[in-house]
Amino acid sequence: AVMGRCFAPSVLAGLVDRAPGELEEPLDELVREGFLYPFEFVDEGYFDFRHQLLRDAIYQSVPSAELRRLHARAAEFGTKLVGATEIHASLHFERAGMREQAFRSALAGARTAANVTSRHEAFELYRRAVANIPDELPPGEIGELYEAYAEAAAAIDNVQVVYEAGTAARKHYLEAGRAVDAARTFGLFALVARRDAWPRADRERLIADAEADVASLPESLDRTMLLGSVRFDQALLALDIGDIAGARSLIAEVQRLQSEAGEDASDLDVFNGMVDALNGDVEHGLRRMLQSARRSRDARLEASGVTAYRTAGAAAIRFMDYAIAEEGLREGLRYADEVEQSYCRHVMAATSAIVAWAAGRWDEAQSGGGLEIVERGSRRGTIGSRHAVGYVAFGRGDIDQARRVLEAALQIAEPTAEIELLLPTLWGLAETDLAAGDPVSALERCETAFALVEPLSERPLFVPFIVTGVRAALAARRPDVAESWHQRVRGLMVAWLDLAAPALEHAEGMLRMAAGSTVTAKGLLEDAIRGWDAKPRIWEATSARLDLAACLIRGNRAAEAIPILTEVRATARSLASPPLLARADELERSARSHGGEREAWHPLTIREYEVARQIASGMTNNEIAEALSVSPKTVSAHVEHILAKLTVARRAEIATWVAKVALPEAPSSTGRVEAFARVR
Repeated sequence: AVMGRCFAPSVLAGLVDRAPGELEEPLDELVREGFLYPFEFVDEGYFDFRHQLLRDAIYQSVPSAELRRLHARAAEFGTKLVGATEIHASLHFERAGMREQAFRSALAGARTAANVTSRHEAFELYRRAVANIPDELPPGEIGELYEAYAEAAAAIDNVQVVYEAGTAARKHYLEAGRAVDAARTFGLFALVARRDAWPRADRERLIADAEADVASLPESLDRTMLLGSVRFDQALLALDIGDIAGARSLIAEVQRLQSEAGEDASDLDVFNGMVDALNGDVEHGLRRMLQSARRSRDARLEASGVTAYRTAGAAAIRFMDYAIAEEGLREGLRYADEVEQSYCRHVMAATSAIVAWAAGRWDEAQSGGGLEIVERGSRRGTIGSRHAVGYVAFGRGDIDQARRVLEAALQIAEPTAEIELLLPTLWGLAETDLAAGDPVSALERCETAFALVEPLSERPLFVPFIVTGVRAALAARRPDVAESWHQRVRGLMVAWLDLAAPALEHAEGMLRMAAGSTVTAKGLLEDAIRGWDAKPRIWEATSARLDLAACLIRGNRAAEAIPILTEVRATARSLASPPLLARADELERSARSHGGEREAWHPLTIREYEVARQIASGMTNNEIAEALSVSPKTVSAHVEHILAKLTVARRAEIATWVAKVALPEAPSSTGRVEAFARVR
């Protein structure tokens, strides 16, 4: 029971100081009475307890002094136990009260485990070594121990231990007068700050403290290397907040500093690839990132390799290149498992769930993302999983689940000001608002996203908002806002037209359909479908097919809409998406009844409806003309047409009709935008 593992009789005999033959009869008796069971392993007989409860009950019955004596003996014979490692020997020494032996055994085992990438075993052994530090150990060696413990914790994504052990390492290094080593611990804190999604201001303060600490050191190669580490953390923050030019400059400086220190800077190529992609050279940039990951892997640079795979996978998702994403994630997950790197594996698994969602494998996305949310690890590591689960939830009409998961993601993302975390979260919430029948809130989220990206060079993550914003504005019965939104986002995406083409065509197709130009709308929506299919993004592709079917029905081509709706219905069933299925059924009923759908402002045109809304707000013809940049005569003509089409005689009756048709005005998004501006 003290050994706590299966055992060979020869080991037990040594532990209790008996000849092996003396144990045969009592062991046979314990087997007969159901305490133990025998088995063969590697041509030798072994025994184990039939149940853990039996072992625990016996263990608790042994007096403390006897337990300490037996644990000491077990430690001596521990290497002979099946599957035994230094974990077990150090555990026995610890329980025997032999602190120094426990420390030495755990430390030796931890170093061995770290060298063979047994990350979890290394972490447990370092933890035991820390718990048994001898009183006479010099502070410098204590600092080394805590730093190694922090690095082991980082590998398994235990950010609390990283911070605590890093803090202890710094304290002991300073006590030992080892200022360079103390300055190096800031790298651990920067890692914690990013993984645990600290506010941007806190990350900036931390990096500034690190820079000041390094600046106080005398000139040396170590100082140069540490300054390179500080610049790297600054570059990473610049990438996170969308400062691409700043990131490129900082990465170049890191490479220069590493070269001065005689270090190989090739592992930074993954970040140069990221900058290339963000500057528009997407295909080359993504391939460069993937090649960097493979080079680091082949060179056995484990930390660089697994980080590069993680970064490349996330970047490919950012640019909707799901083929490269799947290729890199498949290799990266396998490599992360090989080197037992929990954080990168956690993030890549979450990214894989997003790929599965985009491709229409929603059950896979739901299960994979859900599993990663509950896995132990840093807060940042859960964001992608929350996106995958939230997207599936709104697609399946589970509004409460989508809001719960995505609002939790937003609480983590908002203080960081990180574009990569914020925009996908805001888009998921905007789509959730639409699914809940709240287009006004959806439009507000889109405007918030626009305000965030407009001053930055970030554009790829904004692409999904293009369609969502138009759909929200039309659903809110504000075609003028929809037109304005499309014009603004088209200007925003001028350097990214290839990437944004499906979204821009889809959005314009909806606008042309709303204006009654069904022929033009049909061509645009067909182009959008081809673009979405090529990525693939099944949510937008299926929505575009529904929009095309609606366009055909409005253009008196209902027969052409039926096959499209049949296809959508099959997709909706495979996705288990009641909202898509309900919309397909609604359109098919409309097609078969030859009724067709009409905009809420029918029989007015979009411009006439805009004038009617201004009349309802109490504006005169001259005021309307000024607001719309047209002549008063044009407004008068519009008013006459409105009166005739609505068969009313007075402006007050126009206002009454508008009150029945229009939805409430969208609340100002100023508060949310200002909140984001503060953290930016």
